[in-house]
Amino acid sequence: MFAIRSLLVVSALLSAVAANPKQLPVNLGTAANFAILAERGISTDPSSAITGNIGVTPSEASYITGFSLDQVTGNNYSSSSQVTGRVYAANYINPTPFNLRIANGDSNTAYVDAMGRSNPDYFNLMGGNIGGLRINAGLYKWTTDVYINNIVRLVGTDTDQFIFQISGVLTVASAVHVVLLGGVKPENIFWAVTGGCAMGTSSVMQGVVSSQTKIFMDTKSSITGRIFAQSAVSIYQATITEPSS
Repeated sequence: MFAIRSLLVVSALLSAVAANPKQLPVNLGTAANFAILAERGISTDPSSAITGNIGVTPSEASYITGFSLDQVTGNNYSSSSQVTGRVYAANYINPTPFNLRIANGDSNTAYVDAMGRSNPDYFNLMGGNIGGLRINAGLYKWTTDVYINNIVRLVGTDTDQFIFQISGVLTVASAVHVVLLGGVKPENIFWAVTGGCAMGTSSVMQGVVSSQTKIFMDTKSSITGRIFAQSAVSIYQATITEPSS
């Protein structure tokens, strides 16, 4: 009798999880115009490769280091051999300061939206040690650090949304890959991180990483997605590629 009751309880819990509505996309607003957006600076140890625009606000261009910026007088942006796109800073001529403030506000709004969503499908999954898992679409919440020390597979369709709420630090170990299966798109993955994010040497990440603090990408690490930091971004011979759509 106890075993039957236990099975019924488990079945009810699984039904409750399945009954949760599918997550709506996190709206990036004009932050979607950037591959990297940071408030306190972006630094690179050359040579990195970034596909997409990068920007800092309220910091000035002097807080974008290692890029050997080239700005033509009268332009509201600069260029770099490491960036396939444009480089923007808060002290460039109009309308750049205004556009950056709007984009940064949109980025922060997206973070608040993602972090504030309720009724997670999974709470503190595996105590934050999610390496080796196959993860389906949904809302995931951790009150701990999250550590990816082995390949993680995100499985779903091209419209499925993955939202990860992480109250601690997100760490991707060296040489570890996050892999997309079944048509999952990196623009439909949102990592909302309170405690910062570190991607190890030669790691491969997917999705939008939005951190309330710093984002660090070690040598030869890569991400297909975007990185938004309410503090600073530091990359070391890393590759950042914004999603194609």
